[in-house]
Amino acid sequence: MDNPIADKTYHKELSDLITNLDEKDWAYTNIMGIINIGAYKNDWRIYGKKMLKEINNKYPVYDLMSSLGITIAEPIFAKPIDDDRIMDIAFGKIKIYVGINFDMFIKFCNDFELPMRWSTTKEFGKFLKGTPGYNKEIFSFENRGLIIENQKTKGNPMFVGHGMLFRMIFDQIRPETLVLNRKLFFEKLKTN
Repeated sequence: MDNPIADKTYHKELSDLITNLDEKDWAYTNIMGIINIGAYKNDWRIYGKKMLKEINNKYPVYDLMSSLGITIAEPIFAKPIDDDRIMDIAFGKIKIYVGINFDMFIKFCNDFELPMRWSTTKEFGKFLKGTPGYNKEIFSFENRGLIIENQKTKGNPMFVGHGMLFRMIFDQIRPETLVLNRKLFFEKLKTN
């Protein structure tokens, strides 16, 4: 899908967060009330993930270094971060965890007139049964997926895949950019 709106990132906020580790062993920031980011060093590398998960409404959090195993994600070495900091992250001296608070993301999407909701477990199971091979591509949490609905998808739910979410987490794409591009995609569907 071509993006008509240029991607806006939160790279600067991430870089600033890492810089805060010069003065303390942990740093935290939030992007639009949706994306929670924690940076940790020393003993806080052990406790940080658990604490960020609590802040993130118990939704999953991801180690920024795990982007190396995801072919669609921008690797840590491509980030506009100081080379010494990148090496600290690569060697585990600094841990960065990122999570999406899905309650806030769903609210943002709905406020932005992109109807989104959690599926039921039954809807999710039916979708996976009818589309074998997609179970690894579709994001799920507690046997539910995120559904985007509009006139074109009524009766045939469109589930959100990992790609959209990983762009926010690993590529540091701001939520408003992704939502606006998705909304424009659906508007094109209406006219075609």
